Amino acid sequence: MNRKFGKVKSKMGIGLGVFLMLLIAAVGSASAADCSDAIGGPGSCNCGDTVVGDYTLDGDMTCSGYTDGLIVGADSITINGAGYSITGDGSAWTSGILNSGVLGQDYGYSDVTINDLTVSGFQDGIHIEGKFMGGTTCLNCVERNTVSNCVAHDNVEGYGIYFASCVRNSTIDHCTAYNTVGTLTSNCDDPGAGIKLFGKSHYNDVINNLVYNNDLAGIYSKKGCQHNYVADNTVYDNGKVDPEAEYTGGIRFQCKTTHFNTFEDNVITDSIGPGIFIGGNDCVVRGNTVTGSMQANTNNLGDGIWNDRHPGGGQNTLLEDNIFCDNENLDINVQNAAQGVTGDENTCDTTSNYNDDDTTGCTYSCFKIDGTALKDGNPVDLNKVDISNLEYTDKKWSAKIDGNYYELFIGALNDPLGLNPDISPDEELLIVGCEEISGDESNCNVTDHMVTSGDIAVGGITKDLILNHYCLNWDTYPYSTCEDPDWSGPAAMEMMINHYTTAPSQSDLDTEGRGNNHECNSALPYVDRYGMRATLNAHLYPDFAHYGNHITTDVENALHYICWWQSLGPGAVPAYQDYSNWMVVRGIHTDINPRDGSYSGPDYGYTIYGYWINDPDPAGIGENSYKCVEQFTENYYKAMLDQCDVTDGNWVSICEPPEVDAEITLADSPVRFADAITPVIAEKMLMVYDAEQLALEKAVKNDELLKIVEAAINGVNEQLIPYDTQFAEVIAMTVPGEPMLVAGDSGDYYLVPFNVHVEEKMIKKVPVKIEKVKTEGLRKLERLERVAENVIIEPIARELIKVERTLVVVLVDAEDGSFKEASWVDDPVKYLPVSKVWALKLALCEISITDKEDLKTLTSKPTIELVYRDASPYYPDWKITVNDQVFYVSQDGMVSQA
Repeated sequence: MNRKFGKVKSKMGIGLGVFLMLLIAAVGSASAADCSDAIGGPGSCNCGDTVVGDYTLDGDMTCSGYTDGLIVGADSITINGAGYSITGDGSAWTSGILNSGVLGQDYGYSDVTINDLTVSGFQDGIHIEGKFMGGTTCLNCVERNTVSNCVAHDNVEGYGIYFASCVRNSTIDHCTAYNTVGTLTSNCDDPGAGIKLFGKSHYNDVINNLVYNNDLAGIYSKKGCQHNYVADNTVYDNGKVDPEAEYTGGIRFQCKTTHFNTFEDNVITDSIGPGIFIGGNDCVVRGNTVTGSMQANTNNLGDGIWNDRHPGGGQNTLLEDNIFCDNENLDINVQNAAQGVTGDENTCDTTSNYNDDDTTGCTYSCFKIDGTALKDGNPVDLNKVDISNLEYTDKKWSAKIDGNYYELFIGALNDPLGLNPDISPDEELLIVGCEEISGDESNCNVTDHMVTSGDIAVGGITKDLILNHYCLNWDTYPYSTCEDPDWSGPAAMEMMINHYTTAPSQSDLDTEGRGNNHECNSALPYVDRYGMRATLNAHLYPDFAHYGNHITTDVENALHYICWWQSLGPGAVPAYQDYSNWMVVRGIHTDINPRDGSYSGPDYGYTIYGYWINDPDPAGIGENSYKCVEQFTENYYKAMLDQCDVTDGNWVSICEPPEVDAEITLADSPVRFADAITPVIAEKMLMVYDAEQLALEKAVKNDELLKIVEAAINGVNEQLIPYDTQFAEVIAMTVPGEPMLVAGDSGDYYLVPFNVHVEEKMIKKVPVKIEKVKTEGLRKLERLERVAENVIIEPIARELIKVERTLVVVLVDAEDGSFKEASWVDDPVKYLPVSKVWALKLALCEISITDKEDLKTLTSKPTIELVYRDASPYYPDWKITVNDQVFYVSQDGMVSQA
C-alpha cells in the first residue's frame, strides 16, 4: 500500500499552474531539498524532508506526529546514516525512510542506496514501494535499491524493512531487524515481520541479516514474490504464542504463487511456528540449519520446515544438505505426498510424506554423532560420516574417511549401529581434541567423559558431551608497532586491514582516521571510535568486513559483544579510559563457543577466561599477549572517562554489530600460593661507577622464588599452553629467570621472565633450574605435564647468557600467585630495558653524584623498587630513593621527581 498521508503527492486533479507552483515551492523550500547536497548546497535534514541528492546524516533525528523521517525524492541517490538514528514516536502511517514517490509520482525511485542507519519508532522502519495494480500486475517497478548495514527495531504495527510491492533486483544486506510489534488477527496481512517482501517483488537478495524477536515472522513474504534469494541470515526467536498466530515463524514465504525462491545457508532457531514455510512451487532449500521450532497453536505447528498443502502450491521443492533437528512437531513436514518434494543429504529425525533420496526419512540422523574430525587440517562434519565406517580401538572412536582415520569427539553411538559391545556402563571413554580449525585459527582440547548407565539407556552421550574450553585465536594475525606515540589507532587499523588485504601507511591512516573523528574530537591527536570505524570500513567493506561502533554501560555486555563477533574477525578496544592506546583483540578464551546453543533466554550464557591482545604501543614484550579477563578489565579495558563523544562510564569497542544478550561469567584465575609470600627489605650489593654500593630492595627467599616460578608455569600450563601452539613452542625454548616484584595501586605482582641460553657474557643467575616444558604432542594440544616435581635447587653458578635473551614474561599476582597475563616475542629482547644499576645511576645524577668518589656523600643506602604507574605493566618504573629524595625512572630512561 502506498504511504501518501500528508505528502505533496495527492492523486486529486490539479491544474498545470498549481502543479508548477507546488513544484517550485518544493524545490526551493527547506522541506524539499535544502537538506540535500544536490540542490542548494549541503545542510541538515529535518523530519519529513525530501532528499533529492546524496545525503549523509550529521546527527540523530527524532520525529513526532504523522511525520516520516526522510523521503526519497530522486533516482540514483545515497542516504548514508553514518551510524546515526532516526526515531519516531510510534505514529501510524509513518516510515523512517520512505521511498514510494513524491510530486505526483505514485511509485518509488530506483538505484537508491540506504546504509549505516538505525530506524525505530515508526510503523515501517524502511519502506520501499512500486505501483501494484492488484492481481498479477505491476504498473511501475522500483529497481536496484540497496539497504545495507541498517538497523530497524521497535517499529509498531508495520514492518522493520518493507519491500511493499513491485520492488525488484534489490538487496537487503547485513541489516538487523528486531522487536517489530504487531497485532495478530489470523490474517496473512498481519503486521509484525522483521523483513517483508510483498506484491510481485521479484529477483531480490535478502542476505547476511540478523533478524530476531519480531511478533510475526522473521522474514515474511506473500502475494506472488518470486525468484528471490534468501541466504546466510541468522533468524531466531520470531513469532509469539497467540491463538491468532497463524503466520508466524522464522522464514515464511506464504502464498501458493511465491515460486522459484531459494533459501540457502540460513540459521533459524527457536521460532514460534515453522522454521521455514514454503507456499509456492519450484523452490530450493539448501544448507540451512533449523532447530527449536515451537507450536504457536493447533493451526501453526512447530515444524522445522512446513511444505504447504494448498492446491497448486508447495510443489517440486528441492531439499538438499539441510539440518532440521529438535523441533517440537516434525522436522520435515510435507503436507501432501504427491507434491514432488525431493532431496538428499538432509539431517532429521521426524518426517511426514518425505523420503530423502528414496530412503526413509533423511540420510542422517540428528544425534548419531557429536563432534568433529580433522582431514588435512580442516573439520569434517561427523553427521556426514557413514557410521558403518566407524571403528573403536583403545577406547577411541575413529572414522574412515577417504581411506584415512581421524580421531573424533565421540563416546557412544545411537541406533541403528548401537553401542560397541566392549563399552560397559560407567566405563571411562577418552574424548580426543582436535588441533586446529584452519590454517590461522586454533581451537582447544577437550576432556575425558564418563559414560554412565543413564547415558547408555538413552542411546549415547552426544547431548551431554562437554568440551573443556573453547578458544578462537587468530594466531597468524599481523603485528604492527605504532610509528608515532599518538598512532596506536593507525597501528591497530594497520593490523586489522593487513589481516585481510594491504593497509595504507600509518601516516595515511592517521590522517584519514582523525578526519573522520567526531566533531568534538577534531583537534584530538588520536583517532577516536568514529574515526576507527569509518576508516576500517572504507578499506574493508563490503569485500572483507564491516565494523560497528559499540558502546555500553555494562562491562559484561561489552566483553560479550567482543566474544560474539570474534568469529568474523578481530576487533579493537581503547585502553586506559581514552583513545591514546588502542589494542586489537585477536583471540578469545571461553568455556563454550559463544555462538553455540540457544542465543536467548535466561539460560544462555558462558564463562570468559581471557583474551589474546595485540598492543601496538609497547615495542617487544607486551605487544603480543594473553590476558586473563580480570586483568584485562582491571588494568586495560576500562570505562571511558572525560571523552566528549561518549558519556563517562561507557565501554567502547569496534567490532561487527550487533550482539545478542547473554549472561556472562568472568572466570577467576586459580590461587597458586598455599601460604602468603612476604618480601622483606634486604641489602643487595651493586656495582655502581666501578665501586661496590649497598642498596635496599624487597626480596624473597630462594625457595619462595621457586614457588613464584612454579605459579607462573602452572598458570600458563593450564590457561595458555593447551590453547596456543605458538606460545607453547616459544616457551618450550626457555628456562625461567628471577622473578621481580612490582608494587601497584591495584595490587602487587611479580614479573617472571623466561629466557634462552646463548653464549656471550658472564652474568650471575638465580639458583633456580626448572625442567623445560615438553613439546611432544603440542600439535594435538594434549594437556602438558605438571612441572612442580621437576623443580630442582642448584648452587649459585655463573652462566653464559646474552643480554638480549628474554622470550616470555608472565605476570603473577603477588598475594595469591594467580596467573594474570603473559606476553611473548619471536626474537629475544633485553628485559628490562633499563637495569636497576642504570636506573640508580640516572637518579644519582639528579643529585650530582656522578662518580665513585661522589658515592661517599650518600647519607643512607639507596632504596630501589619497581612500581607500576601509568605505563605497560611489563615496563614498570624504577622508584629510587636517595638522600631522602624520590625519583622515578621509566624504561625509556626518563627521570622524574616525586
